[in-house]
Amino acid sequence: MIEKKKIFYRVIFIVNILFILFLVGYYGYRLIHYYQLEHKKESELVTLNDYLTQPRNIVVEGDGLYQDEKEYYYAGKNVSNYVSYSGYLFRVIKIREDGAIVMTTDDTYTLLSWGEDSAYDTSYARKWLANISEVPQSGVFEKTLWQPEQYLVTTEVCTDTIANVKKLSCKKKIDSDYVGLFSMEDYQRSGGLSGFLNNGTNFWTSNASKTGNWFISNKGGLNESEVENQSRMYGVRPTITLKAYLPVLGGNGSKEQPYIIENHPVASLASAYVGGYVRYSGQMFRIIGKNNNEVRLALNGVITTDQVPVERIFSRKTNQYNPKEYQSVAQYLNQTYYRTLQHPEYLVEGAWNIGNYGDINYDYATTSQNTVNAKIGMLQVGDLFVEDVPNVFLLNGSGDEEMIYTIIEQGSLYLDEIKTKKQIRPVLNMLPTVAVLSGTGTEQDPYVVGEA
Repeated sequence: MIEKKKIFYRVIFIVNILFILFLVGYYGYRLIHYYQLEHKKESELVTLNDYLTQPRNIVVEGDGLYQDEKEYYYAGKNVSNYVSYSGYLFRVIKIREDGAIVMTTDDTYTLLSWGEDSAYDTSYARKWLANISEVPQSGVFEKTLWQPEQYLVTTEVCTDTIANVKKLSCKKKIDSDYVGLFSMEDYQRSGGLSGFLNNGTNFWTSNASKTGNWFISNKGGLNESEVENQSRMYGVRPTITLKAYLPVLGGNGSKEQPYIIENHPVASLASAYVGGYVRYSGQMFRIIGKNNNEVRLALNGVITTDQVPVERIFSRKTNQYNPKEYQSVAQYLNQTYYRTLQHPEYLVEGAWNIGNYGDINYDYATTSQNTVNAKIGMLQVGDLFVEDVPNVFLLNGSGDEEMIYTIIEQGSLYLDEIKTKKQIRPVLNMLPTVAVLSGTGTEQDPYVVGEA
């Protein structure tokens, strides 16, 4: 009897040991398995989707990447969702169910009036953003992107009319364009006032209100702009959608080291990014546009002498930019300033839009109704980065010949007298064949031209 009890206890003991070993093995495997999932080796992270959707990045509270039943989205201020593409810095908003990645620029890139009514599809914003085949002078921004057909899919733009900010929706969409705007719903889901999409500037959303359109104020709040106030201009933040599963070539998602999904050799300005920084003649410029015949470079600041900003009047006679007019800012730029530049042979004459703005409507394209040829001009209404430097002239005036548009401290357009002194932000018209000697086009490592 005693012997049977010993055998019984031995069996129980062995079973317990085996059960414990099974638990250790099972949960040990799960621990290792899920640790490896959350801590993949760099060699296993290939696409942007891989990097963004690592399990360790997903949160259920606080700042980070959230997951719902259909997609991933970022919320909060401190999120590592920076992506560099086409010379621009973007922030990832969400990853769609199909894996496509929706992102918007970190900053506003121009100032625009919305349009003659509240509809998105006929707005000046859409016209400026997207290359629409039947609309002349459309696609100002899209045309600056590097090979969009290779890297992008069309962007879904929510165009619902929102009457109550507590009842947001996205039922009506335009999905035919590569470039659009993000919606109020995107903004609120990112954290709104406390989210990364609040960048301290005024900018349009894609949604209409009952009486106009919704924009985000520089304090981060949701605000309405009445249709009647056509002259009201706010910033534009282009929003694009990357194809799913694009390979990552570098970066860690921080602002200093954004994810890089594309790079290519840059031998001349013809292959440089629009938005890229250029060091030329001891000054820092930024590329604001290009075509097969010319590249436009805007000074990333104002002209100085002994570190003191140069100030001049626009003209004593008229708001028409004329390089032949004595003592005008146009003559100063194309003679006095031109002679200070190294390799002035790099510059070529081009046509500048000097038409009036706001006389007929507030469509940026109306400024092309009058042009002048020159090697050096200034920024025009609708140009990229037009609001970046305050207290400077633009090239466009109004029906009153004594008034000219300027950029003021708040980064807004303002009509001022042509005889009021302003600082000067020149734009150079340069040959695209000019060689790039070094640099990657960032502010920290600009393209270098014209220097040995």
